[in-house]
Amino acid sequence: MLFIFFQLSQIDTCVKDYLEAWPVIAMDYLCRCIDVLHDSIHHLIYCALLGIQLEINGGSEQLKKDIQKFIRSCTLDGISNLHSSCNMSSSGDSWQTLDVQPVVHTGTSTANYPAKGEKESSKTICLTIDQGKNFKFEPDESCRFCKDWAEKLINSDRHNALCLKVTIDSYKLQCIQDINTLNRFLKLAENDHYALYRAYMFLKYSGYTNILLKYCQLLDLKSDDKDALAVLKEFIQETEEMSQTMS
Repeated sequence: MLFIFFQLSQIDTCVKDYLEAWPVIAMDYLCRCIDVLHDSIHHLIYCALLGIQLEINGGSEQLKKDIQKFIRSCTLDGISNLHSSCNMSSSGDSWQTLDVQPVVHTGTSTANYPAKGEKESSKTICLTIDQGKNFKFEPDESCRFCKDWAEKLINSDRHNALCLKVTIDSYKLQCIQDINTLNRFLKLAENDHYALYRAYMFLKYSGYTNILLKYCQLLDLKSDDKDALAVLKEFIQETEEMSQTMS
């Protein structure tokens, strides 16, 4: 009988140790992705936020799974409850959940996370990995916000999965706050044209204009808000075309 109790106590200890270590083990893919891709992980973040298809050619099956998990961890799914920070509860605004998910092609399998209310982006970024673990993203497409996010991950304790997860969640929260801010400006623009200019300046210096605009389009906007958003997008497009012409 004593021997049985001893065995049970040993099992309890093993189970306890395993459960305590499980959160770190379950998030080690963050560390492995950064070790392989370094600061180029900003491409993965960009795919995650915009719902861009990623095609992976080469690399081990473990790395492909790690990349899929990394992208999934950077999407706004799960905490994307959006609500204007203005006092607009009387206007009937409600919490909304936005889900913009990428499609990851690995050659042998596809991790497909469909977006709610929107078709997957027709854009595709291709990641090619050779046997020497050299890699290349084509096209080389990203934004300043995603690069800042990646740099923060690289400069943090990159071998501490919990620390990396906290950093990722903090940037996701910033995305939510920025989307709410832009949404608030659009609502104010109904009666205040200067608010539309403030929205433009906010987008200009955000570092991820196209991403914020994409998420605002998914909000349940009123017709006046949609009109303001359309005017804002048109002005931004004209400004970009003018800048390209002058350069």
